[in-house]
Amino acid sequence: MHLPLQEAIRKGRAPALRFFMERGQYIPDVVSSFPTMSVTVDSSLLTGTYPDRHRVPGLVWYDETEKRIVNYGNGKRELLKIGIKQILLDNLYRLNNEHLSQDVQMIHEELAFHKIPSGSINGLIYHGSFLQPFNVPKLTVWLKLLPEKLRTHGPLLFSFGVLACLYSENRY
Repeated sequence: MHLPLQEAIRKGRAPALRFFMERGQYIPDVVSSFPTMSVTVDSSLLTGTYPDRHRVPGLVWYDETEKRIVNYGNGKRELLKIGIKQILLDNLYRLNNEHLSQDVQMIHEELAFHKIPSGSINGLIYHGSFLQPFNVPKLTVWLKLLPEKLRTHGPLLFSFGVLACLYSENRY
């Protein structure tokens, strides 16, 4: 998409991208990971590897080990069919703590190794070196959708909606 991007920049319709291009590195012939689903692309961006290595092949995929469909949420019908509990656990916990390969290192882990703090704010892919607690809403515990105590491996600075707030005053 190099030519359309250059045209948009020339016409002043992409000032943020122009800013990054002028201050960073622009590679016009880069190829995205495939499939171009957010969890797959984000996993590739944060691990520097493709799905064959980070092991998150798509938004919906079959887990051979567990013999089940993993669906990170692509529609209401699927949510009802698979179940909200499974989709919640897959999105909030399993994606970062089980599905992402332990054989690749996330950028958060690499930075922590070098004692450089990093953070994730509302990112679906957030795996890091620090055990972080989730503030599980009482209703989801009462409905048996999530366990009362749920901890995840995230970066030092970790925020995920009301489930994990950097500052207590951000909770409502």
